[in-house]
Amino acid sequence: TPRGLIRADKIVVAVSGHTTTLTETVGLKLPLRTMNLTAFVSEPVKPLVDVIVNCPDAGFYFSQSDKGEMVIGGAPDQGQSFRRDIKQHVFEDTVTAMLSLFPGFKKLKLLRQWGGHLDIAHDASPIQDETSIPGLFVTAGWWGGYKAIPAGGLTLAHLVATGQPHPLMAPFTINRFRHLDYVMETGTTTAR
Repeated sequence: TPRGLIRADKIVVAVSGHTTTLTETVGLKLPLRTMNLTAFVSEPVKPLVDVIVNCPDAGFYFSQSDKGEMVIGGAPDQGQSFRRDIKQHVFEDTVTAMLSLFPGFKKLKLLRQWGGHLDIAHDASPIQDETSIPGLFVTAGWWGGYKAIPAGGLTLAHLVATGQPHPLMAPFTINRFRHLDYVMETGTTTAR
C-alpha cells in the first residue's frame, strides 16, 4: 500500500470482477472468467411486481424498486473484458427480448444505465473457500447475486473464523472443480 507493507495471518479476496487479477499476482489461478453486466433503470411506475422476474432463456431479468423504478438487466456480455462502456447490441438485445414477452413495457422511459465487471465460475455458482495458499480466502463468482451477499458474508465469517466451510457453502468450495462436482444453478442465464 502507499503506507507500506501490511501483514496479516488471514486475508480475504472479495473484489468481484477483479478476483483473478489479484489472485494471479500470487500465482493462483481460479476457475473464473470476468464479464460485463449491464443494467437499466426506468422512471417510477405504479407497483407491478414484488419479486425478481428472471427469463434466462430470453436473456433478461427485472424487478421493481421500492421507489417504483423498474430495474432491468441483461445476460452477461460473453466476451471477457474489463471495459466499462455499454455495448449497444447488449442494450438492444435486452430490450427486444423483454418487449417480446412484456409488450406493455414499451411505454417505460429509461432514466439511466450502467455496466460493471463481475466474475463467473465455470458452473455459474459462487466459490467460497480457503485457497491452496494457507490463510488466503476467496469469495467470488457471485455475479450479480447481491441479494445473497448478507448470507455470503455470514458464511465467509464462519469460514475465516473456523477454517471450515459453513454447511450452506460446503458445495461451493474450489475442490468441486478438481472433482468435477459442479453446482449447476438452473436459475442462471448461463446454465443452459
